[in-house]
Amino acid sequence: MASAFAIHMLHPTIHMLKRPCGARIPNVALGYHAALGFSDALGLGTLIENVSPVILSACAVLLTIAQLPANGVGVLLNAGYCVMVCRKCTEDESEHDMTHELPSVDEYLERIGIEQPKAPTTEFLDELIDAHQHAVPFDNLDVYAKGLTPSLEVADLFDKMVRRKRGGYCFELNGLFGALLRALGYEVQPAMARVTLRPIPHPLITHRANIVTIDGKRYLADVGFGGPMPNFAPLVEDGATRTEGGHTFTLHERDAYWWEVGYRGSKEEERIVLRVCTMPVGEEDFIPLSFFQANNPESVFKLNRMANIKTADGAYDLRNNTYTEFHGAEKTVTEIAEADIPALLKEKFGIVL
Repeated sequence: MASAFAIHMLHPTIHMLKRPCGARIPNVALGYHAALGFSDALGLGTLIENVSPVILSACAVLLTIAQLPANGVGVLLNAGYCVMVCRKCTEDESEHDMTHELPSVDEYLERIGIEQPKAPTTEFLDELIDAHQHAVPFDNLDVYAKGLTPSLEVADLFDKMVRRKRGGYCFELNGLFGALLRALGYEVQPAMARVTLRPIPHPLITHRANIVTIDGKRYLADVGFGGPMPNFAPLVEDGATRTEGGHTFTLHERDAYWWEVGYRGSKEEERIVLRVCTMPVGEEDFIPLSFFQANNPESVFKLNRMANIKTADGAYDLRNNTYTEFHGAEKTVTEIAEADIPALLKEKFGIVL
């Protein structure tokens, strides 16, 4: 017997989302409560029976689809946001093929300036990461400027970042990059991560990366981090250190699943910039995480305009109206008038909204 339960509201309305299976369910139920089951929640006319318990793992807030009842709806809790996920839709997700159907490997490689595919080696992986970071910008402009929730479907990501030559944020960039790596023959596992650039005691999982396994060894492949990011694939091994262009990255094993990415510039002490989880997750696990970041009014992506791209000797970075150019160890900072932002985005980042 399903029991009713109350949802502690933080927004005046709950929007209804039509899932691929045709069901209309609340896409976000806001509150800090979870329940084992409820029916006809909030009088919205959606019968929800035997809702699966929310599993709060040490790695992340994950929904265990296997525990959902047939035609049931599960609740995923993340910092007060309960995202309703329909079992049938998750089962049907393979029909949409979020991860494997890349429209064109050749077009993607051309976008990042690589002439032709090579064998799936660590050397080619490093080449792909470096090329990607120099060609495809990190940006949150669809979320910040347009108020959109980015689609994570591979076809949509391909159209946006390859054919329309836009950028994206981590869920988009690393989602599409993971699809490219799979198409090139790499063994790829998506990975959740916490950004630790700021001194926050308990940072949320707000980042997505990829773990690539080659000859039994795991490597971190990340083309979607707006902070210090290796232009190669660091070996996921305790103490593994590599320096490129005066930037040193070291992997530290934190526990059975969590790894810390340490960064040290040429004139600074090491600081931990990311905590990456190697616990296996699926592409679908990033849908609610991306939704939260795109819609939570307190999200850093809603509050701040961001764009970043690597250059031959440094990087270009835009944060709100502050534009910074890095050239080696030197940097110049300029405040940009709002009216001049579109021209700057086009000239420095190749972005046309």
